[in-house]
Amino acid sequence: MVITVKDLPKAEYAVAIYHDVNADNECNLNFFGFPVEPYGFSNNFKPKLSKPSFSDCKFQVNANNPSIQIKLSK
Repeated sequence: MVITVKDLPKAEYAVAIYHDVNADNECNLNFFGFPVEPYGFSNNFKPKLSKPSFSDCKFQVNANNPSIQIKLSK
């Protein structure tokens, strides 16, 4: 899937995404609070025991960085 966001100001950003497999408009979690649906973060950051921070996932938008790729994991 490709998502295009145009005209973003040059700045630092972080992205978190998930695939809503069962279309219930939420990221379903297991008993321990971990997602049971595919999810991903910018920089392909893989959290271990807690949610990542902004600095874990941040990236710079500028002319040299026109796109990013995020791999979903489960």
